Amino acid sequence: MDQIFEIHAANVDTREILDSIEVRLAERGYDPIDVERVRRLSFTPVPPAREYGFDPAAVTELFERPVSAPDFNSPKFARFRGPLKWLARVLFRFFSNLHDKLNQNKIQAFYNVVHELIAISYRHDRLVDRVEQLQRENQSLRALHEAGSAADESAAGNADTDTDILPLPTVAPVFDQLNREAAAGVVRLNPDAGTKSPIYVLDDHDGSLSRELTRSGLRQLRINVSDPAGFLQLHRNLQSVKRISPDLLLAEAEDGAVGAVMIPDLGRFTVDPDALPELIHRKLASEGLLYIRLQRGRSDAPFTPVLRCDADPVALRRLIEAIGFRVIEEARPVGLREGSFELLAQKIG
Repeated sequence: MDQIFEIHAANVDTREILDSIEVRLAERGYDPIDVERVRRLSFTPVPPAREYGFDPAAVTELFERPVSAPDFNSPKFARFRGPLKWLARVLFRFFSNLHDKLNQNKIQAFYNVVHELIAISYRHDRLVDRVEQLQRENQSLRALHEAGSAADESAAGNADTDTDILPLPTVAPVFDQLNREAAAGVVRLNPDAGTKSPIYVLDDHDGSLSRELTRSGLRQLRINVSDPAGFLQLHRNLQSVKRISPDLLLAEAEDGAVGAVMIPDLGRFTVDPDALPELIHRKLASEGLLYIRLQRGRSDAPFTPVLRCDADPVALRRLIEAIGFRVIEEARPVGLREGSFELLAQKIG
């Protein structure tokens, strides 16, 4: 048998261990097929990425390995003859043992450090394995949720009966109030939106605005989210929740056929919004509505959200008015940080 492993320890004969294994295997009479299967197994050590290139056994063996005496039979030691050669060997062993004795405490300290490194490495590997396990479980749960949502929509078909709305993650009361007011404004200003013409909700991350629109009786919704697997099913009759960018979702609509376009959080918008106003104006029907909200977080919250997109409300108002909108309402939402705003506009003509 080839030497398939090596033991890094002093006074251990690897060849002797292998011979003993061969004798025991021969005595037990294993099936040759099983022996061949085991022989083909790869006993690859832990990758260096997990161990950071540190092998405790190799380092310890190297540290405790004694320095071998010089070969006094070598030609370069030709001057050492007879008693002089013997004396040189005795002196070398004496000083080697003296050095080991003087460094005894240092050696013990080194072993303590190695032990702690091994323990830390073990705990680190367990944490890495746990993180990988949680990631796999998360992916499985998301896949199950996505499949369940698709099955529920398929079973509902085109039915128009009311069903219960599943609960969403907790939303701060101030945002619930803003969503109710936005939904009420759409119903008041354009009764056809959401019933005869679709409402496009762009980048509704937590689904709270879409849920409020559904509760208001608006069924024709088109929604894009960055992660539909994490977006709970709002209603069995809710249509078209897609994992595409908001501009592509809006581009699918017919020109002049959209009842309203709503952007619940411009600060978290996932695409460059510069070209969107003209696209929205082209897609909106006559008297169609545009609702935009930029929220910088609650005024009483200790956390300040990171905005992907920022906007100046004055410049934004000038832009949409120049395109062909009439601003109906502009407000600074109560309960949000300074700089937050809401804007509701209607297409002229």
